[in-house]
Amino acid sequence: MEHDSKINFQKYMIPDRPAPPKWAERFLEWYCDPRLLEDLQGDLHERFMLRTKSMSALRAKLLYIRDVFVFLKPYTFRRKNQVSSFLFMFRNYSYSSSRNLMRSKLHTGLIVFGLTISISGFILISMYVSDELKYDRHYDKAERIFQITTELQSETSNSHVVWTDAYLGHRLKELYPEVEEVVELLKLQGKITVQYKDKIFSEDLLYRAERTYFRIFSHSWIAGDPSTALTNPKSIVITQKIAKKYFGEELPLNKVLTVSHENFIVTGIIRDLPGHTDLKFDALLSTDNEYLAETNFWCLTFILFRDVKDANGFGQKLSEVAKKYMEPEAAKMGGNVAYQMESLPSVHFGKKKLFDTPKSSKSNIYVFSIIALFILLIACINYANLSIVQVAKRRTEAGVRKIMGALPSQLMKQYLFESFILSALSFILALGLTAFLMRFMNQLTEKELSLQELFTTSSLVIILFAILIIAFLAGSYPAILLSSTNPLHAFKGHLRIVSKSRIRNLLIVFQFTASITLMISSKIVFDQFSILTDTDPGFNKEQVLVVDVPKDTFLIKSLPLIQKEFSELAFVSGAALAGYNSIPTSDMNVDTYDVEYKGEYVAKAFNDISVDANYIKLLKIELKDGRELNQSEVETGNTSILVNESLVKMMEWENPLEQIIYENSNAFEIVGVVKDFHFNSLHKSIEPIIIHGNNNSPEKLMLKVDRVDFEKVVAMERVWNKYMDKTPFNFEFLDSYFNQQYKSEMTMRNLLWYFSGFTIVIACLGLFGLVAISTSIRIKEFAIRKVLGAGFLNIVFPIVKEFLLLVSIGAFLAVPLAWWFMSEWLSNFSYKTPLGISVFVLPILLTLVVALLAMMYHTIMATRINPIDSIKHE
Repeated sequence: MEHDSKINFQKYMIPDRPAPPKWAERFLEWYCDPRLLEDLQGDLHERFMLRTKSMSALRAKLLYIRDVFVFLKPYTFRRKNQVSSFLFMFRNYSYSSSRNLMRSKLHTGLIVFGLTISISGFILISMYVSDELKYDRHYDKAERIFQITTELQSETSNSHVVWTDAYLGHRLKELYPEVEEVVELLKLQGKITVQYKDKIFSEDLLYRAERTYFRIFSHSWIAGDPSTALTNPKSIVITQKIAKKYFGEELPLNKVLTVSHENFIVTGIIRDLPGHTDLKFDALLSTDNEYLAETNFWCLTFILFRDVKDANGFGQKLSEVAKKYMEPEAAKMGGNVAYQMESLPSVHFGKKKLFDTPKSSKSNIYVFSIIALFILLIACINYANLSIVQVAKRRTEAGVRKIMGALPSQLMKQYLFESFILSALSFILALGLTAFLMRFMNQLTEKELSLQELFTTSSLVIILFAILIIAFLAGSYPAILLSSTNPLHAFKGHLRIVSKSRIRNLLIVFQFTASITLMISSKIVFDQFSILTDTDPGFNKEQVLVVDVPKDTFLIKSLPLIQKEFSELAFVSGAALAGYNSIPTSDMNVDTYDVEYKGEYVAKAFNDISVDANYIKLLKIELKDGRELNQSEVETGNTSILVNESLVKMMEWENPLEQIIYENSNAFEIVGVVKDFHFNSLHKSIEPIIIHGNNNSPEKLMLKVDRVDFEKVVAMERVWNKYMDKTPFNFEFLDSYFNQQYKSEMTMRNLLWYFSGFTIVIACLGLFGLVAISTSIRIKEFAIRKVLGAGFLNIVFPIVKEFLLLVSIGAFLAVPLAWWFMSEWLSNFSYKTPLGISVFVLPILLTLVVALLAMMYHTIMATRINPIDSIKHE
């Protein structure tokens, strides 16, 4: 025991009498060996008191300070035995802890196993959440960069597109000095053929960008000058991946790369973009505002403010610009146009817009963060519960240590030290488990998470802090229980554990409430995902190949021949051409039409697509009224169109086939009405659609085929190469396009399924351990009851009933919680799974069965022990 040699001499001083300086006394206590401190401090005080009688107080204080420093000599320093004492204590704690932990192997194993699984789950979810929150924050000026989007509102539609007109950015820079820089970007649509010598590939992540791009967005450069890289026409900046793909070991700088038959000089190479960005590209082609305005009115617009505070109130200025420059366009469609603004770091969690990149959901991030904390908390509760039961076993040890002179604080340190050892060991094992599971996690989330992120300085500090928190949370309550043990009660076996049992029961109820809530939520997400993917969309998307069509006008002329030859292949039952944004799952174009509504012609905004005569037949879209488009109408640019049921209902037409609608000065005759089909995902309701017959600018070629195998692909590629020399034959299945719309739900489904399984396993592990320890404590009671004639059920039922009741209470509490959480989540869908009884009952039954299995093993084993063996040790 450490001897406390500090004596507070100040309290013995007579009031109003001078006293030595406090700081000098503290300094003396800090450096002086505790064994010398009492004598030395007493002598100095005595001399100080004598001096105050013969000299001024100030002089006495100065002399006291001098004396304190005079004794600052090697023999008065604190000895290293303090450190040795600490090491001795550390060794003692380590030895005692390892002996206790090894003595209770089942208890230790269950705690370590549970903590390892939960910490690993916590790390994996935390890395996923951290990656989501990092989106587009890696740019140096990210906080000052904002994206401008356009909202088109009318009576019939409300379309929010990610683009703006090509003039907007430069208008803003001219009008408002707080705008430091602007850049317009235009994504090249479809697959673009890129060639260097004999290497030809199709690329789909190419943008045209103004020279100001690199003044706003910072990138890591391998070669080139960011200030001039996009200055000259026909310049191209490529990523490291593209450089390696086309140039191999050659230095790409100043080499010529052919993009859609145009030559571009490579002026810069940048490192590959990280996965956590929404603005993904493989190459940037130089352009200017005049080109963008002439060739494509709509662009991505980013502005850089001089100060982030300049963004406050800028929305009003955007409204003024929209009113001044876009009002004529708004009047044409009978609505209005508004610009919206989002900071770059918040774009990833923003509302999904037309032609936008996939978005994430902050509510999902909150859900996963809560799951991560639940998993960790359940494991800590397991630890506390198992340790509370262990209190009964270790009470004698605690009593003996107290009688031998151990203080409660020392016992508490001992038990917290054990908790720290278990937490640290679990963390080490969890790192190994995380490394093993990382590949599966990346497959589930389609991310590139790496364990290396955990070995940064900040991460290591967080891990150390987490170990301490877990050790404290899990071990503090059992440590308090054991350190407060009354030795007399311990030896008499009168340890009061009733109140502890109540707390243990509350913790068990909490564990299973959380676990069953997650299980029910997981079931609902599964059912909702089935609704989304299994509901008939109103057309046939199975075995439909979608082939990218080149933009070359010369090659496009060959498409009818290719289409004809494909149709002649035995395994191809149909071939159809679709224009831009006209295959299902695309964001459709929006145009303004004049239509008859209640006897008057009014301007309305409608979605429209452009297809050929085979489109309806290939996708098996049902015709409700009229006829389909024929090939001659498509080829001659006839003005015949189809509409869907939703459009007819909206316009309240009784005879839609007699209607004529107008787009500018062009009149279109409705020749057929198709049944409603889900062009986009089931996140939203079916919208009115106008279907034009036009194959002048096809984007995709769709082929209806039998089962695809290697030989069939080779046959199709042979036909393609006959007409499309040097253009790769790239295709994807239509149902694959369709399922990509549910990527966010699929990720949530997979993560919820696996991690709710984690929580059930951890909670049942705790139950398994509790039953094991409880039965070992009550083994003599079982023996006596057996001797008195109790049967198997008489012994097993009370234990099973006790724990099963707690699990049932947890299930009872979990049902309303899960119902409330998932009702909120389902409100984001137009088509949702019903929350019937089976959604709640099945997860509860599954949990009860697993919990019952966890309890049965030890209860059955306890009943099979010979009563004589149990009683003879008494």
